[in-house]
Amino acid sequence: EQARQEVAKLVGKYQSLTAAAIKKYTEADVRRVFIIPLFSALGWNMSSREEVTEEESISRKRVDYAFRLRGIPKFLLEAKSLKADLDDPEYAKQAVNYAYHKGVTWAVLTDFEGLKVFNAEWKEPIVSRCLFFELTYDEYLSRFDWIWLLSREAFEQNLLDQKALELFKKTKKTPVGQQLFSDLVSWRGLLDKYLWAYNKKYPGWLIDEAVQRILDRLIFIRTCEDREIEPPILRPLLREWQNSAHKNLVQELKHIWRDFDEGYDSRLFLPHLTDELECEPTPFGEVINGLYTTKDGSIEYDFSAIDADILGGVYEQYLEHLIKRAGKEIEVVPERGKRKAQVTLPPKTRPVALRVPL
Repeated sequence: EQARQEVAKLVGKYQSLTAAAIKKYTEADVRRVFIIPLFSALGWNMSSREEVTEEESISRKRVDYAFRLRGIPKFLLEAKSLKADLDDPEYAKQAVNYAYHKGVTWAVLTDFEGLKVFNAEWKEPIVSRCLFFELTYDEYLSRFDWIWLLSREAFEQNLLDQKALELFKKTKKTPVGQQLFSDLVSWRGLLDKYLWAYNKKYPGWLIDEAVQRILDRLIFIRTCEDREIEPPILRPLLREWQNSAHKNLVQELKHIWRDFDEGYDSRLFLPHLTDELECEPTPFGEVINGLYTTKDGSIEYDFSAIDADILGGVYEQYLEHLIKRAGKEIEVVPERGKRKAQVTLPPKTRPVALRVPL
């Protein structure tokens, strides 16, 4: 009842704003005047970093707050200014994608005037289908039971998850680490098959090493793109190749690798057998596409949001698999004890410092 009274005061404060005042409200104003008091009323200690943390900005891709219980993030919240269009699908896409890559089930999007709650685990190619419920400010009191699902007490009792299971039976996305691992294994087999066919003069173990180098380079470039250390590179290159009969995708990739060798203090792009191998562009196009979006369209990779420990764990699993050849058939099979390698990935703020096991 006390929470309801506090929310009623906030609704009254919002209703008293003139159209001119609403236009002047920035995102920071909305957070300070409405969102922080709203979630304080719902029982969250907004001044405690153990419960509510402001998320670290990675370029422009981030949400504003992570709400935690005993250190475990329960939902992420992205705040918008009052003049923002909360129905813009890009806002929902950003919030859901970020939550998924962080391994968090729930993403909340709000400017206080409206509030949308998304389930980031639901396997849906259209992000609007991940919407669990939404409220407008004039429904906060009449549908108070719904907004209470975002309270600290409700998360202690797991009420939001229970309500979602009660109302919907939806397929869940594969966790990002498992999905990336599965894709890496698939890409590895694909590249090995083509490169082995085109470069028979080299032993299989050298082809395997070249495949590993290719994947490491492409993931490095995608990470640079998503952290906005570099502009978009691979997807525009792929589109140019698809639209032009004169473009050679493999040769263009080799030029990009040379540019990265000059621009980054990393052994990853040093001259290597990889640069000498011949191959048709088909497998490279498939891998580049897959580094952006999974085949079913339900996941868009954001390498700026994947934690280094998750990426490292993916590579730990991946490198425990070896290529097995039987005639023309190639299979990637698990084998324990394979030596781990390392590659330097770009950090969030400056080139080449963060090291993760690969």
